[in-house]
Amino acid sequence: MRRAFAAPDEAAVPGWEPLSACRERVVPAVRRVLEVHGDDDVVLVGHGTAWTLVVADLTGRPPDLERWSALAMPDVIVVGA
Repeated sequence: MRRAFAAPDEAAVPGWEPLSACRERVVPAVRRVLEVHGDDDVVLVGHGTAWTLVVADLTGRPPDLERWSALAMPDVIVVGA
């Protein structure tokens, strides 16, 4: 996964979606959900890599790979609480 984050425009493993493609697909969808629901609490379910990209986008910070590597299965990420 670190290789995927280091080169987000390339598939880290043959057949994997490049992270840039994941970001282009997931981030706008999450932003739209947040726009529609305003100040309501929203729960989204997905995989940790996508949420790592979303959190980076929403917070304006680089992807937190240490947090990603510490994710349990399942886990919860809270943004803006």
